[in-house]
Amino acid sequence: MNQIEDLYYQTVFLEAALKHDLKMIPNKVKEKAKKYLFKKEDWDDEFLTVLTNSLAAFDVDEASEQVHSVIEKYSKDNLLTNNTTYLLSSICVNYLSLVYFNHSKNFVREEAIYFLRSLPERPENCFAKIMANYYEEIFNNDWAKVNSILSFMEENGLNNLARNISIKLN
Repeated sequence: MNQIEDLYYQTVFLEAALKHDLKMIPNKVKEKAKKYLFKKEDWDDEFLTVLTNSLAAFDVDEASEQVHSVIEKYSKDNLLTNNTTYLLSSICVNYLSLVYFNHSKNFVREEAIYFLRSLPERPENCFAKIMANYYEEIFNNDWAKVNSILSFMEENGLNNLARNISIKLN
């Protein structure tokens, strides 16, 4: 029964993320996700999946605590699986988006950017590294570089992604 309930909550968050409408997440669901995350002691890939999918339900300070803890725990691990690395990069990118839209200057944003930049130079980390650069330029208000990154994405077949990101910025 708990697994069914967990899948339901993950579905609610995914639907809200896909529709770009976090207001559709009931407060009850947000609180359930927070309780799950704050009491969890075993930080496995399931935990990281729930965190990345529910991060937008947090206020920036709560999210910053969680992201800081995750970065601190995993930044010293050189033997991360590809899936764990993907989940960690998703958490950081989602967090940077949350910080931007809440106009926060929280110190953890620099940690998230550094974490993404420090990922091994492998093809599966390419997108995370581009997003680190993208958000860094946004926070620096260097709109020429932001537009250059968006153009690069469009030139490389990521038109929808570039369009979704640029719509969010305007």
